[in-house]
Amino acid sequence: MAKRKDLKQDIKQLVDEVVVDCLQYMKANPNQDEGKVKEIISEILKLRKDLIHRVNHLSENTEAKKVKEHFDAIIKDLLEKTDEAFKEISALPRK
Repeated sequence: MAKRKDLKQDIKQLVDEVVVDCLQYMKANPNQDEGKVKEIISEILKLRKDLIHRVNHLSENTEAKKVKEHFDAIIKDLLEKTDEAFKEISALPRK
């Protein structure tokens, strides 16, 4: 059970890093339109909710190989989506 707990903590930590970067961008660039930043925050929070749901809702009658594939897919989605969010933040215009 500790593995699920660790995965949920990793999800929360990475999502929090994206949100902090967004907030720092908004603070450093007060004259820029905040719409895109708010969209990034909204999407990453939806991702967090979805991934936590996927971690918590695994069928109990699943064989070991399927369980590993399930969690590997969650980790892959987490890494890809957070990387994409960081790239979107980096692409935003500066002062």
